[in-house]
Amino acid sequence: MNRCIDDFFDCVDALPDIDIRNRHKSRAQAYLATRPSPGVSVGVAAQKGYWPLDHEAFDGVRAFLAAL
Repeated sequence: MNRCIDDFFDCVDALPDIDIRNRHKSRAQAYLATRPSPGVSVGVAAQKGYWPLDHEAFDGVRAFLAAL
């Protein structure tokens, strides 16, 4: 999936009149557009299991929340 999203943004980056200001949010929204219920918020996407929250990329977030 990342390759497809990378290819999309490579294509968009080559267009002269488009400036993506919030690349991380845009990439997240591009990913969510591929899910069964596209257009949901990030929080709803988490509830629907669209994010792999057990992935190591979320270790810091889990540690922060556990420390609260």
